[in-house]
Order: sequence, then C-alpha cells, then structure tokens
Amino acid sequence: MKKVLILTVTAGNGHNACAKALKNKLEAMGDVQIKVVDIVKEYGSRFDSWVVDKGYSLAVSRLPWLYDLFYNRFMKYTPNQRYSYFAQKVALGVIDGLYKEILNFQPDVIYSSHFYGAIAISDLRLKYALPCKVIVSCLDYVYSPFWQAGIGVDYFTIPNSDFIEQGKYLGYDEKKLMPIGIPINEKIYHGLNRRDAQEKLELQKDVPTILVMFGGGFWSGG
Repeated sequence: MKKVLILTVTAGNGHNACAKALKNKLEAMGDVQIKVVDIVKEYGSRFDSWVVDKGYSLAVSRLPWLYDLFYNRFMKYTPNQRYSYFAQKVALGVIDGLYKEILNFQPDVIYSSHFYGAIAISDLRLKYALPCKVIVSCLDYVYSPFWQAGIGVDYFTIPNSDFIEQGKYLGYDEKKLMPIGIPINEKIYHGLNRRDAQEKLELQKDVPTILVMFGGGFWSGG
C-alpha cells in the first residue's frame, strides 16, 4: 500500500478544496493510505496561522492598498533573495513538526497545494534526504512571488506552457515543470441543467443573472 501525505494551508479555502479533491480521487483508486495536514495550523504558531488565514483575508478585502504594497515589494525580489521572504519565516516555523510527520508517516509521495509546503520541503532538503517524491501545484494563473523559495521539489504542476520560461527564471529545472492545468474537483466536469441550477440556487427563472467569480483575493474591486 502506498502512502501519500497531502499538505495544505488555510488561506481562504481553495487550497483545502484542492487537497480534498485529490484525497477523494486517490481513495477512489484504492490501495493507498492518505493523510491531509494543514501545516501552518498544525505545526506553526498561532500568530502565523492567523496572519496566513485571517490576516490575509482582512488585507485583501478591507485593506487592498496595504496588500498591494507588500505584494509589489515582494515581486521585486530576485531568485537570489529567495531566503529573505516573510514566507521563509512561516516555513521555518513548521519544518520541525513536518519533519517528524514525515518520519512517522513514511510517505511515498508528498503533495502540497500551497507554496508554504514547497518552501518547507525545500528547506528540509537542504539538511535531509527525504525518502519520497514531492509534487506541488500552482493554483493561480500567475506565479506568487514566493514560489521561487520552493525550488527543492521533484515536480511542479503549472497551469500551462506559458509558465515554463518564468519558472526557469525562478530557479526550477524545466524537467520539473509540468504544464497540466490547475487541479479541480471531478464534479466540475459534469454539467448542470440551467433550470436545475436555478432551482438549486433559488434564483428567479425569468430574471437575467450574472455570475462573478473571484479567487483568494475575494472581491476587492480590482
């Protein structure tokens, strides 16, 4: 039986949804033992957990100017500064607990739906030879400025081939970059009749309806 350790982070719920979808898919395939861990909540400090989840949500929804200020500052960092990020502080706070988890669970594969998992694993691999393959996924159609601190993984799934050149600039070996799209729940592939959807959502059937979708940044007017 293979073992898979899935790492996620609660910063909104998209990363958790991805982790859950992968868990469900692997379990349906059978003969696999899976453990899902929210690494910042489980191994990090309460402060870091608050900043990553509630603090992030507050910044992008109520203080977008402050979020933009820090984001644009981090975007100016070069790959040579990958160990100078705030994200490194959070990652260093979880690596002891994560390393113990790896030793106890002995996974064949580690999958992370968030860059914090990639950074923590990359930091651990500077000191230890981990007995498993590590796969991570970019869940956005743009690289976060923190991905360049997570180059110590085996495979990095990216939305499409347009991400390859920048990925190489960030420090990833091209052989690690896998342009296979963003992982989603399998139920998304199955269509829903319009009338059925209206009834399920309790929408008025004769009123024009517009759906506006936004990612982890919430609807901040951008």
